[in-house]
Amino acid sequence: MTETTEQAFENADTEGLEDLFNNIDLDKILELINLLSNPPSDKNVNFLLALKPLLSEDRAPKVEKAVKILKMYDIYQTLKESGMLSGLSDLI
Repeated sequence: MTETTEQAFENADTEGLEDLFNNIDLDKILELINLLSNPPSDKNVNFLLALKPLLSEDRAPKVEKAVKILKMYDIYQTLKESGMLSGLSDLI
């Protein structure tokens, strides 16, 4: 006999998720949203963007990838400093 999705959800162990969501700080979420919408000026990003017009057509798109990686790293650092990632280790 197969259980419905609703039954499976009710039977699932959700303690880890509850702990994760109980520890979320709304101020930190707002800070993260602000960081995503208005990333801080980074000298490395500015340098890469300044080089982009001087690069060949093959290499110019790689600058955009590098800039995205740098921005994701900034977001990761903000999440790490806020403690929002501390509950994830229990889920994995």
